[in-house]
Amino acid sequence: MNYCSCPDYSINNLDACKHIEFTLSKLLQQQGVKEQLQEEYMPPYSEVYLQYGLKREVRFRPGKGAPVELMELAKKYFTETGALKAERLLTFNKFLEEIPRHNGHEVRCYDDVMAYIAAYQDAAHRRAVVESRLNGDTESPIFTTILKTALYPYQREGALFALKAGRCLIGDDMGLGKTIQAIAAAELMAELFNIGKVLIISP
Repeated sequence: MNYCSCPDYSINNLDACKHIEFTLSKLLQQQGVKEQLQEEYMPPYSEVYLQYGLKREVRFRPGKGAPVELMELAKKYFTETGALKAERLLTFNKFLEEIPRHNGHEVRCYDDVMAYIAAYQDAAHRRAVVESRLNGDTESPIFTTILKTALYPYQREGALFALKAGRCLIGDDMGLGKTIQAIAAAELMAELFNIGKVLIISP
C-alpha cells in the first residue's frame, strides 16, 4: 500500500523506492510499529490507483463501509482481484461518472491513473487513425505526397513507427536518413493529427 511521487518509483519496476524504504526503516525503529504495520489497514475511503512494478495496472480498492451500489458498479469495471478489465480502459471515464454521490463515501482517483488512461486512449486513437488513413501500411499513397523527396522502404517504416508510437527514438546508423524520417513523421502527425509543434532532440 506504499506509494511515492518520485520519478524513480514510477520507472524502476520494483514497486518501491529509497524514500519508501527510508521511511519504513525509520518507522520500524519506533516501539510497537512493527505490529501495527502487520495489521490490515482499511482506509475510510475507496480508491482507484495505479499499481507499478513489472506490469502497470489500474486497480480499485474498496474502503471501510463502501456502499453496495459502489461495489456493484466496481464489479462491472474491475476483476475480482481489483484490476481494471482490459475492455474497460477506453470507457473508464464512465466509471467515474457513475460513482454514487449521495451516500457521502469518498472515492479517490489519483492523477497518475488519469495520465495512464489518457496515454492509453491517445495511443488507441492514433492506431485507429493510422489504420483508417494508411491501412497501417508503408505502401499508402500519402508517403508519396507528404515530402518533396522519395523515402526508402525502411525510412517509411521508421516514420510509420514514430507515427504509431507518438514519440520514439530513431537509432539508425549514420547516413541512413534519421533526419528525413523525423521530418516525415512530423509531417504525417501534422496531416493526420493536426499536430502544430514537434520537439526534435538531436546531438
